[in-house]
Amino acid sequence: MATLSTAASPLLWLEDTVYVERLLGAGRTPWLDSAEYVAFRRKAQGLLRADLTAVPLVHVMQAWVAAHPALAAAMSAKRRTTFPLRTLMADEGLSAYLVEMVGGLRAAFPTAPLVLGMPSPRAMITAAWQMAFGADVDDAIDDDDIDTCAVHMAAFLRSFGDCKVDGVLLTAAADGVEALELYPPLLNIATHYRWDVGVHLPSGAVLEGDTSVLQCVVAPQAVEGVLSVVSLPDTFWDGVMPATADTGTPTHHFATIPADAVPENVLARLAALRGA
Repeated sequence: MATLSTAASPLLWLEDTVYVERLLGAGRTPWLDSAEYVAFRRKAQGLLRADLTAVPLVHVMQAWVAAHPALAAAMSAKRRTTFPLRTLMADEGLSAYLVEMVGGLRAAFPTAPLVLGMPSPRAMITAAWQMAFGADVDDAIDDDDIDTCAVHMAAFLRSFGDCKVDGVLLTAAADGVEALELYPPLLNIATHYRWDVGVHLPSGAVLEGDTSVLQCVVAPQAVEGVLSVVSLPDTFWDGVMPATADTGTPTHHFATIPADAVPENVLARLAALRGA
């Protein structure tokens, strides 16, 4: 994500998962076929020409668990808050497959930034629990749970050490509070591999702590003390252009393309944004 800090002109970061799934995959993304997925992403990039995208690892995890009943059973063997997460992160088959997929993407896009997208530790606990039990977490998630999750996520991310990854984007839960003081295991592994770390804050999410430990934050408004990527509201797709500010530095944008967006309108809106 150093691309963001060195760019002379505004860059566009796209989250297009549900849109291209409908447009190019007839409602299906080939999450469990790495070669097919790489080809799928080639088509998407050829169409949308995003400056950055993140590999949505959680979608692969969900598909993997659904296709491996033994893992799903192991994840649901105990109802401790972090048990499903710990079991998922330790699955060697999942890690090996994801390394293969990420390696394929690196080979297909050798000069593009390669960013791994994952839920934040708090959100990852919830995601793993839902994979195991199909419901929300039984108990409130506390700081000890988040710290434990960060340790297991860091160990999991170590698998990608040789994949020439550029960064990791952690997406917070909507209306959640992200305490950066609980991130050291993730920050340490990123420092070790010279990865950038960013946090994506959906509307309503709050970031607490020293933002200087991050390389970027994606949020509806700029965040003080860190390079900010401004996420566009849904009204952008209806024709409302983002406000511009004369700050002397380019304003980078993050946009999520709606699943039901009209292709011609998507291309027109992206062209308008690039020409602004």
